[in-house]
Order: sequence, then C-alpha cells, then structure tokens
Amino acid sequence: MTPVPGASSFSAGEIVAGRYRVLKLIGRGGMGEVYEAEDQLLGEYVALKTVRADRASTHSLARLQKEIQLARKVTHPNVGRVFEVGLHQSLLFYAMELLEGETLQARIRRAGPQSREEAFPIAIQMAEALAAAHAIGIVHTDFKSANVILVRTATEESRAVVTDFGLARLEPPTSESAETRTLTSEQLVVGTLGYMSPEQLAGGPLTAASDIYSFGIVLFEMATGWLPFEDRHVIQSAMQRVGAIDSLLRRLAPGIGPHWEAAILRCLRTEPGERFRSARELADYLGRSAWRAPFRYWTRREWSRLSVAAAVPSMAITGMWIWTRRPYKPAPVAAVWYQKGINALHSMSYETARRAFSQAVALDPKFALAHGGLARACDELDYTDLAKDSMLRAMALAQEVRTSSVDSTRLRALRFMISREYDRAAPLLGEIEAQAEPKERPAAALESGWLAQLREDTNAAAAAYQRALKMDPSYAAAHLRLGYLFGRRGNDAQALESFAEAERLYNFDSDLEGVTESMIQTAILLNRRSRALEAKPVIQRALEIARAVGNRYQEIELLRWKGVSARILGEPERAADLTQQAIDAAIAARMDNLGTSLLLDLGNTLLISGDYRGAEGKYQRALDLARRGKVRRLEFRALTNMGSACEQDHRPAEARQFLEAALPFYRQAGYRRELIQTAALLGGVLDQLGEYDQGIGILREVLPSAVDLKDRLVEAGVRERLGESLRTRGDWPEALAELEKATNLQSGVPAALTRVSCAQMYWLLGRTEEADQALSAVERSRERAASPALVLRLLLVRAEIAFAAGRLGEVEAFLRQIRAANPEADSDLALLDARMAVRAGKVAEGESRMAAVIDRLNRAKMAGAVGSARLAIAAAWLDAGSVDLALQEARDALQFFEPRQIWESVVRGHLILAGVLRNPAEVNEHLSAGRGALDQLRKTWPPASVESYRRRVDLQRLGIGRL
Repeated sequence: MTPVPGASSFSAGEIVAGRYRVLKLIGRGGMGEVYEAEDQLLGEYVALKTVRADRASTHSLARLQKEIQLARKVTHPNVGRVFEVGLHQSLLFYAMELLEGETLQARIRRAGPQSREEAFPIAIQMAEALAAAHAIGIVHTDFKSANVILVRTATEESRAVVTDFGLARLEPPTSESAETRTLTSEQLVVGTLGYMSPEQLAGGPLTAASDIYSFGIVLFEMATGWLPFEDRHVIQSAMQRVGAIDSLLRRLAPGIGPHWEAAILRCLRTEPGERFRSARELADYLGRSAWRAPFRYWTRREWSRLSVAAAVPSMAITGMWIWTRRPYKPAPVAAVWYQKGINALHSMSYETARRAFSQAVALDPKFALAHGGLARACDELDYTDLAKDSMLRAMALAQEVRTSSVDSTRLRALRFMISREYDRAAPLLGEIEAQAEPKERPAAALESGWLAQLREDTNAAAAAYQRALKMDPSYAAAHLRLGYLFGRRGNDAQALESFAEAERLYNFDSDLEGVTESMIQTAILLNRRSRALEAKPVIQRALEIARAVGNRYQEIELLRWKGVSARILGEPERAADLTQQAIDAAIAARMDNLGTSLLLDLGNTLLISGDYRGAEGKYQRALDLARRGKVRRLEFRALTNMGSACEQDHRPAEARQFLEAALPFYRQAGYRRELIQTAALLGGVLDQLGEYDQGIGILREVLPSAVDLKDRLVEAGVRERLGESLRTRGDWPEALAELEKATNLQSGVPAALTRVSCAQMYWLLGRTEEADQALSAVERSRERAASPALVLRLLLVRAEIAFAAGRLGEVEAFLRQIRAANPEADSDLALLDARMAVRAGKVAEGESRMAAVIDRLNRAKMAGAVGSARLAIAAAWLDAGSVDLALQEARDALQFFEPRQIWESVVRGHLILAGVLRNPAEVNEHLSAGRGALDQLRKTWPPASVESYRRRVDLQRLGIGRL
C-alpha cells in the first residue's frame, strides 16, 4: 500500500493489525501520518504512526523492531512509550502512547523565546528523558524541539515528553529540506540537519554526546526563538558549527542568563569529550542555582561576578601567554608540500594538488592551511564530503593553534568558498590581495579571479588574471586561467594563444604537469569547437609527457579527450573503446569521481550515436557510483544526463522527472551554469509535452543568466531550445531570430545542425530560396562528413520540403538514404512514411502506419506532436481524396491547437476542413475561422513574414488564397 500525497493511508473505522480501530487523522508529516486509534484489546487510546512506503523495506522493519524492543524498556514519565511495530496491508506502522498537547517547536513559534523560569523546568525534564534512555544504551539520534511534546496536566504545568527514540534511522537523505540527512558507515540516515552534531555531519559514530549537542541547540532555540545553524545546506551548516558560538549567542540573545549560556556553550563544544559527560550530569547542572554551578562550567561573567579578584590576574596572565606566542609554523617539509599543492591548484591540476596537500597534512597534522587547501582541491574534484571534513578539521585546528591574521583570513575565505558563500569570500580575498607582499600579490590576484570565475563574473575574473600578469608577465598559471576564460567567452584565438604561452612558461620552469595541463586545455577547446583533427596531435604529445612523469590522473584524462576526438571524427566505436579504457583505468586507480565522469562521457558518446538505452545504462551506473561516493554534483549531473537521454528518445514524461529532481540541487548549491543548462533541457521537455507557455517561460527566464555567463555555447544552447519551442508554438519569425542568433554563437557540427533548423524555418515561412541556400551550404561543409546525425537531419528536411512540393520521387530517394544510414525510424520519419503511403493511394497501409505513429506519440505523452501529426496526415488524406479520414484528423488536430491559440496550425486546420466539406455554409464557416486565425498571425508576425508564408506551395494547394 503506497500512500498518496494528500490522501490518508488509513480511514476512520478501519481495523489495523486486528486490534486498533482508527478514529481520526491527527497529523501528517514528512515521515508519514499519525492517527488516533482505540486499542480494542486493552481498551486504551493510542496513536498510530505510519511510515512512508519508501522507508518500509524488510531491513527497515527489522531495524525498527529492534529499536522499539529497546525503547519499550524505558519507563519514564518524560519518554513517550512505543508499544509495537507492524505491517498492515504492506504499510509499516507503529503504535505509541497518545499524547495531547503541542510540540516544543510549536510553542516557540507561537510564543517566541522563553524565560529562564519557563525554559528550565522543561529542559530538566528533557534531560531526564535522555538520561533514562542513555542508561539502557539508546541514543535518540534526532533530538529536536519537534520531537518534544508538552503534555497538558491538571496543574496547568506542562510535562515534557520526548518521542521517536531511534526512529530517525528510518529517514532517507534529502538535499533541500530541513530534514536533510547524512549517512553512517552502515548507510543508516540519522538526524535533522539544523540539530545535528559535527560527528553526525561527518558520518561518524553516534553516542550519547551527539544527543547532548542536539540538546544544546534546542536550549539555544528556547532562548532565542531561532536555530543557531543553517538548516538547509549541509556544508554551510557544518562550517558554522566550528565558528564562534559564544559570540553568536550573545548577538542573538544578549540578555540570556549566565547559567543558561554556560549550559548551551558546554553542549555545543565541537569535541564530544568536552561536552557534558552524560545527560544525567546535564540534568543535575540545570537543576542547580547559578551560584552553585560547578566551576568547570562557569562562564566569564560568572567568574567575574563571584571571583573578580582571582579571575582578573589569572585571565591577564593567560591572555599574555596566548597573545605573545608566535603564530603556528608548520614543519618545513610540510610547508614545501603545501606550496606544491597551491601551485597545482592555481594550475588547475586538482588531483596533483590533492596529493600534495594530503602529504602536507600527513607530515604535519596540525597544519590548518594544508587541511584547508586539501578541502579546496577535494571540492574542485567533487569530493564534497572529503572537502567538508577537511575544512572542518582546518577550522578546528585554527582554534587550537595560533594562526597569523593573514592565515586566519585565508581560512575564513576558504570556508566561505567551500560552502558556496562566494559573496562573503570576495571581500576577504580582496583584503588578502591588498595586504600581500609584492612577490605574493600575483597569486593573490589569481585567487580573486578564480573566485570571480566561480561567481560567473567573467569580466572581474579576466581583470584579476590580467592584473596578475601585469605584476608578473611570466606567471604561467594566470596565462592558463585566462585562456580558459577566453575559451568560455568564445574568443578561441586568444584562448589558444594564452594556452601556448602557459605551456612555454611551464616548460621554462620544468613544470611538466603544468605543460600537460596547458595541452589538455588546448585539446578540450579544439574538441569543443569540432577541431578534433587539430586536437589529436596535442593529446598524443601530452599523453607521452603524462606517462613519462607518471601522472596517472592526467593520463586518464587525456584518454578521455582522445575518445571525444574520435567521437567528433565520426568514429563512435573507437570513441567508446577509448572511453571504456579510461573508465577501467580510473576505477582500477580508485579515482571513482573521474570514473563517474568518464561513464557520463561514454553515455554521451552512445547518446550522440542514437543508442539512447545504452546511454541510459551508463548514466545509471554513473549515478550509482556518485551516490555510493556521496558526490552530489556528479549525482545530479547523471540525473540531468538521464533526462537528456529520455528527451531525445521522445520520452518527455520520464525526462521531466529527472530534470525536476536535479534543478533544486543546482539552485540551492549555487551551480549557476548547470542550473541554466538543466532548465534549458526542461524547457525543451515541456515543449514536447505540449506545455508550450510554461516551457517558453522557463527558457526566457534563464536566457539573461545565460547571456551574463559570457559563455557562447551555453547561451547558444538556450537560444536554440527557445527557437525550437517558439517554432512549435507557432511564433515562427521570433523562432527564426533565436535560431539565427544561436548559429552565430556556435561553430562546427552544432552550428551546422542549427543552420539546418534555420533552413527549415526559412521554408516554413515561404522563403524557399534561402532554405535551399542554407541547406546547400551545410551539404558542402566539412561538418557533414563528420556527423551522421547532421546527415540524417539534412536528408529529413530535404525530404519534407520535397514532399510539400509534390516531388514524391525525390522523397523516395531521400527516404532510401535515411533508412540506409539509420534503420531505426524516429517519429518524424515514420510520419513521412505514413504520408507517402497515403499519397501513393495505399489507404490501408497509410492508416496502419499513421495509427502506429499516433500510438507511439500518445504513449510518450507528446500531445503537441500528436496534434501536428494529425494535421499533417489530414493534408495528405485531402490530397489523396479520402474525405472522411481528412475530416476526422483535422477536427482532432484543431481540438488541440485552437484552445492554445496556435494560430498558424489553426489556419491550416480550417483550410483542410474547408477543402473537405461540400456544404457551402460549412465551407464559409471554416474559411471565416481561418481568416480570423490569419488576422491573429498578422498581429504577431511582421507583414513580410505573413506574405511570404502565404506563398508556400503546399498552402497554395490548400487554398490559402481564399482567406
């Protein structure tokens, strides 16, 4: 039984598990639903809590039963009792004590911060509940204010009851809600993000100390009305936990009592061993008056109040000792490895950087900056969890050992960069650059440029890199990064020049890994511009260097781009073989992230060759690897690619699910480029589903962001999809304008494919000569020989134009070529086959083929394509003299187009009906309706476009002159 959102799993009067009679639904949440029920066996009222179907595996049931067996041993007035767990019609549920009252969270939201007199009695009871559970070995794992119910009593005092012990282990990971989870080594998901301890966020072992940390957050919430930490973004939340909690507390609640403050600060210590030793000790502490608190828990205010004479000299001596110490200096050999890591980071050799920083921290575990550098390298390699853990370690070390002010600023900037808070990092990097010594200033400028690039501010990035080169013209890393930026902007000549200069300078410095990286970036740019023949020798030379140096990562990366070159040159089998070699090598070398990326590339190769199902298989394997390694960015890239495969396979409903799952992650994580590309894909999918206005709205919404990126290819992709959506929506002049802009932004095969789409638009608008010129130019181009997909697209458009002109012999010739190149017919080809059968007088065969096309499109939920196919076949039936069939298809088509006001299709639909019917009144009615639709076109199309459209041969044959 799978609960439907918004519907109830149980109904009033239903008997559950043979004993519980359901009375009413009393609540619904992310985990399931809660019902009031009567236990007919014992004659008591209980609460039944269901667990959503996706949690109800056999493993989760067994685990829940084990948790409840332990929980039932706790008999304490402040612990909610759980009676049993079971299955009812495949739905997992458990029966628990029925508690009447509001949650602590609800009270805080209703009444705001609590006074000490209100809060402490509740807090003591909560601590007593945890102490009782901890005493028999139960850790709550999800202690939060929403799991504390304030039960009304006869004395009007609230009794705090803690619920859901151990049940958090059923919760699955999510990425966008307050219910975000992290995995333990057992792959059990525990905790709510805003309340999680640092060890929970790191996926470490959970102990009673984790509950005490969560307790401290609830105390903070009771005092302030707010949570102290980010409750939606994992990395930001983790970074905040090693910040200055005491200053945060005083800023949010300056009037909080010292006893309360001390309890919170003690609970929120980063190291578990520094918190209260047990919930019992915590309960005892809260029960004492402030002046009797044990001295080890006193705050500075308590000391100053009770022991001024002793405390002031002590603090002065301690402060003098701390502040007169020199800043921490790492071991010299660790410092050497750290600098190697920095150089590799700046040179975009992120795996080399990761290895260097790993060596630095192994040689000096207290080297905070090296841990920060390791976090940065891991972040660039998409090892998100490793990046988070390394950054947490760096910040914890910065509190243990004294760091210089510059290093502290650098660590803070790194923290904000890792957590994607780029706007907060920018002024810190600006401060570092301004205060840097002259010899360090070029590298500081490069860091500023790198951050600007992450913020997609290419103008600021270019200015920073050029600033670095002005100070040091021989700075190879700045040339390399500037070349990368030029390539993004489409300035290919400048990009290649910068890469060549970087290669020369790295050679001069004998930095062979830098040389290789410069050549890799050169090859990538050439491949992306469909200049694979030029890329091949560059890749080969770079491979020889990488093998000589022993840089396995760069060697595998080069195999990858060698495969891409083969794909571009029309060698799909060789491309797949090379990419598979790279995948095998990456996995053997335990470079799982690189292997995942390569699987995605292999899927792309199969996708381009038309093997959609094969591509999906590779994407699914990549998705599994990414999830296993908890690499979120690659996980959602795999989902996006699966959406793209489904879209190209004309399965838009499936594609939509994948893309809509990926979009929130990109939006929240700040991956602007991926957000734009995924939104563009979704716009195209909505076009296939016939949801034109929504799809066009999405594309128009992201277009300004695509332009701001200053990346010609991204902008071209959005404009191309917008053009295609406008075409199906019937806004042809605007569609052509977008497609022409896209063509001007592209080069190579992508530009040729878009030029064919422009040619199709020229023909649809009656500009036949321009259509022929554009198609002929593509046929003469070198791209035609390099892309089977381009050849098929050319032939199909040529066949469509010949069919409209009645040149059926040419159509047959084109169809033979298409079938020889690709026996797997898509919907466009199948539709043309059906129309050819009709025009040839093969009525039964035409009907059968047409029915198959419509059935295929209907199963794919491509409503717009169904309408267009019906309109096209109706025209063919009219030409063949099959009046009844033409009449039915045209009427069915208009039922789709008229409500959506797709006026061009409405014009053709009414012309067909006017040509089919014989009753003069009906004919005039349809001619009038067609005339009205044409008037609507005149309001939105330029006059020249309307006139050229009216001159189309097939429309003349339909009788458009009568409108």
